Amino acid sequence: MQRTQERIFLVLITIVLGALFGTLYTTLQAGFADVETRLQNGTMVNLNAKNPGERMSTLLRKGYYFEDKKDIQFIESAVSAGAKTFDRPIDNVGEVNKKKFFVVADQAFVKGGINFKDRVADSRALLGYTGDDSKRFMEEQQNPPILPAVKDFHSGEYVIQGKIIDQDKKSVPNVLVKLSMILPLDSGYIENDSISVKHELIEYLRTDANGTFRFEHLPNDKAFVILPLRPGYQYGKSQGTEELNADVSFTFTQSPHTIRLFSAREFKILKKEKSLIVRTVDEFNQWFWVIMISFITGFWLLHLFMTWKQHAADQLVLPLVMLMTGISFITLLSLQDPLRDRFLAKDMLVYMGIGLVAMLVMLLLKLRRFNTDSWIYRMLFFKNVRSAANGWPWIVLAIGLLALTIRFGTGPEGSGVKVNLFGFQPSEIVKYLIIFFLAGFFAVNEKLISEYATWTKRGTFFSFALIAILVTLMLFLLLGDLGPAMVVCFTFIMLFSF
Repeated sequence: MQRTQERIFLVLITIVLGALFGTLYTTLQAGFADVETRLQNGTMVNLNAKNPGERMSTLLRKGYYFEDKKDIQFIESAVSAGAKTFDRPIDNVGEVNKKKFFVVADQAFVKGGINFKDRVADSRALLGYTGDDSKRFMEEQQNPPILPAVKDFHSGEYVIQGKIIDQDKKSVPNVLVKLSMILPLDSGYIENDSISVKHELIEYLRTDANGTFRFEHLPNDKAFVILPLRPGYQYGKSQGTEELNADVSFTFTQSPHTIRLFSAREFKILKKEKSLIVRTVDEFNQWFWVIMISFITGFWLLHLFMTWKQHAADQLVLPLVMLMTGISFITLLSLQDPLRDRFLAKDMLVYMGIGLVAMLVMLLLKLRRFNTDSWIYRMLFFKNVRSAANGWPWIVLAIGLLALTIRFGTGPEGSGVKVNLFGFQPSEIVKYLIIFFLAGFFAVNEKLISEYATWTKRGTFFSFALIAILVTLMLFLLLGDLGPAMVVCFTFIMLFSF
């Protein structure tokens, strides 16, 4: 068999996708018309070019982004220093306003102009230097008062204690710690936005040599807030308790007080005017053709191998995979800004290569050996456990990974979603574990399910899979990761339907 049907489909898909790639390329070139001119006259900056600080200074001066020259000079030095911290080229313009380009607030206040001074003052207010505490900033810098690390209020039973450490987990002494007791306001006061929260009790301590502080015998059942204050440093969000009815302890991590290089408004204007790029037009165009040619060549090479070695393989699978992969490439290239966003299509090219190699390896393996009785499917540890044939070890592993993610996982700050566990995303693995489980379950119970005409009889075999999938979906919902939950749900429905 010469796999003629597959070859015809591949030719048609190559022609269609080639035309789409060509149309997209032509459309993108229209948006590059003024790039070279703007780079030459200084109204656009390539963050990966030489001397990015000087180029940024020219851009800010010609665009009249700042009134004070000191602001521009400070940004110039910050961009020059920040660009040197990257081991590889900056992959998107958003990096210029992220951690590696953050500036120390005190330096920005001293060296910057009006803009930076205002932004630092606002940032200090957010750290707690407001109202009566605004005077304490200078006091703490020049002549900090001597205060104890322990205070006994003789008003209740419970204790609020804590410790302050630095980013290396070392204790930090001599940090001013503010305790505030917050009084609840009745509804009449809450509706009046002009009235701020009332504090009946405010007390200050200073951490000892071990970085600890302790407020003893505080009034029971009251709300308290703890806030460390030290010029030049920040400690994250304030911590406290809504109702003190047990001893509580808090840990704060000290880090330098930094602010973003640009305010949200300034950075939005820079993006809107497309004043920053991370790659040139020539670089993008070169990679565009590399991606297109590599994509088409990879699938045709796999087709030639299958023509040579795998005559009996399904002739529709490879064309369908090629079509979906090509549409994915075109979608990525069209949705992202080619000169400013992370070049995800280039990353996808690597993953496509891995996928094609994996397909090649799978074609060389005798997959008939991979059945529900094989030691691989039974995870070696359960090779002598007969019930493992229905795939329960796979679903147990999936549920275990999700449970660990709920307990120890992390996610984007402020999103409330947990997606990462020890440096990887369990949800990507769990999706495949569930497929292995369902494949084994339906393979083992295929006859039993198909031979029973009533749902009541089928339910006796089907209930285990249903409960397992529902538990998995519930865990995904608890994680806040709805994407994999939808994939699992539809996979289960499709497999059961057929």
